[in-house]
Amino acid sequence: MRKAMAKVRDKWRKQGLCPSCGKGAPAPHRTLCTRCLEARRVNAQVLADKLNPNRQRLGPRLPEIPKPEFKGVCEICSKDITLRQAHLDHDHKTGKSRGWLCPNCNIGLGFFRDSIENLKAAIAYLARSTVVGSAIDAYLK
Repeated sequence: MRKAMAKVRDKWRKQGLCPSCGKGAPAPHRTLCTRCLEARRVNAQVLADKLNPNRQRLGPRLPEIPKPEFKGVCEICSKDITLRQAHLDHDHKTGKSRGWLCPNCNIGLGFFRDSIENLKAAIAYLARSTVVGSAIDAYLK
């Protein structure tokens, strides 16, 4: 899976697109677009806050983003997770938090670009090639 994604990122780089999202052009003298750079900065600060909530910060603070309550389970697959494993999922357009996910579900949503259409297409693909296809077809309608 990593090799396939590396090939996609190389293709995006050659096309002059951001290798992280494949949409925007990288910022001047940077490898990522400004949206992805900001997202990385925010995620680094959220992780630092999770690991050491009492740390003293130097420099500007990000505005507080309301976070949903952490329940100890992934909101997609219901797998038990610790706060250290958890990823705070957010809407990339609005920046609003959606919930806490395990690493696999978070990566899965990222690969599907948070697109309901892409996820439905994947479900339809699985439905065509499995025994439970009729149940999934009924769900999609």
